[in-house]
Amino acid sequence: MLDLKEDVIERSSWRLPNFFVIGAMRSGTTALARGLEIHPEVLLSSRKETHFFDRNYERGLDWYLRFFEEARDHKAVGEATPSYMYDRNAMALMAKMLPDARLLAILRNPVDRAYSHFWHEKNLAREPLGFAEAIDRESERINRGNPAERSRFAYLGRGHYLEQLEYVCRFYAREQLHIIIFERFRADPHATFCRIWEFLEVDTDFDDPRLAMPRGTNRVRRSRTLHRLGTRLPKPLRERIQRINTTRPVYPPMPEGVRAELVDAFRPHNKAFEQWMGEPIPEWDE
Repeated sequence: MLDLKEDVIERSSWRLPNFFVIGAMRSGTTALARGLEIHPEVLLSSRKETHFFDRNYERGLDWYLRFFEEARDHKAVGEATPSYMYDRNAMALMAKMLPDARLLAILRNPVDRAYSHFWHEKNLAREPLGFAEAIDRESERINRGNPAERSRFAYLGRGHYLEQLEYVCRFYAREQLHIIIFERFRADPHATFCRIWEFLEVDTDFDDPRLAMPRGTNRVRRSRTLHRLGTRLPKPLRERIQRINTTRPVYPPMPEGVRAELVDAFRPHNKAFEQWMGEPIPEWDE
């Protein structure tokens, strides 16, 4: 386990993040991150998903800090790794290092999120099953003890938001967590970002036409090798390569019977989450 001495953290704290986009996967985290980057008082890590707290912790603090080298007088410095919300070890490590951080969680209709997640794995050639079979075999696959399979194939589990956020709130106070409903973000990005600016305590009067609506990454990579090479380049070149190296995915609609079953399966989870939130989310009823 990495031993981070307090004096090292204190000397480096000006470059450490004070907020995180923690999830959920396939729920608009990239569009959200790109919108956040537009604000002049906000800086995000040079790599969107550092995976420091769930995969790369042993690489050490110096490795992590290099993603924040451009941070200067920014009031809000953050990163967006959407697997953090689902990874219990990540939340514990994050809270140990940065207990005062603020957290953003953007959540999507869990049925749509599951289907998008499935096609994400399909496009990466990591999912050999059809959607219905993958759903039926989810418990079997994620209980094998293989962390990679648990992360990849938890199509339904990642949509059980309440149990994840209750765990998050074991380490962070509820007021440190700001929840965004993806469907409302898509419908009114301006209002969404106004609330985020307030939460992050940056200039709340800031506005920009690019915020409506930030472009996400619902795209498929043409070449994984080219993508890996691009991550080593400066940001302008990296973004140009990403545009060239990706294309919009086209996948079939979810079978109506399967969708109806999933809507029923998620209904009690969604209702419990609504009670915890203190407000209804009608966008998730179908």
